[in-house]
Amino acid sequence: MIEFEHFSFRNGELNIKISVEDNDYYNNTFLRRIVITTTDSLGDGKTMPTYSHDSGADNSDIIVDTESSSYVLGKKTAEITNSSMYIRQSPTLFKDKALVVWVLCDYKVGSAIPPCGGDEELNVAILYDKCPIINEIVKTSKFVDKPCEIPKSFIDALLRYEAFKYAILAKDWTRVTKYWNKFYSKIGKKITTNCGCHG
Repeated sequence: MIEFEHFSFRNGELNIKISVEDNDYYNNTFLRRIVITTTDSLGDGKTMPTYSHDSGADNSDIIVDTESSSYVLGKKTAEITNSSMYIRQSPTLFKDKALVVWVLCDYKVGSAIPPCGGDEELNVAILYDKCPIINEIVKTSKFVDKPCEIPKSFIDALLRYEAFKYAILAKDWTRVTKYWNKFYSKIGKKITTNCGCHG
């Protein structure tokens, strides 16, 4: 239902363009709301976090919330960047985090019936900076050059990253949060690329 035309988060810079898929299924479907948080509030991915105007509420995880915004509400396309007035927090504060993009649509049946699952109004996607992760994996690749030695650290780093990506594809949000916090939350500061059972 949702297409991410631009979808990047690098060095704290957001660049996201979201559109309702151009398809007969979604002739009468429009955007309602976009919220961006960190994985700290991802949970099972079924409940969109809500920004509260209560001064005592903890909104520290809400980076973007376009609630009641005419820029998004009733539109087919919306774009979020660092200069956007909808960013409630500086994304640079979240440079060590994976971000969760929640997109809520107003779905109404179009001129064709969508396939199974194609009418879900809440869409969730994960946005993270790949570069630090790839750089860390490349660092372990030096062990590949050593003859007669299994590059355990390199293999371990690759498998961890694959596990994280497959959890995203499977929409297993509990594992996504677990793997990110365990393997990558300290990236750029310190990352463990071995399993602890070898050097």
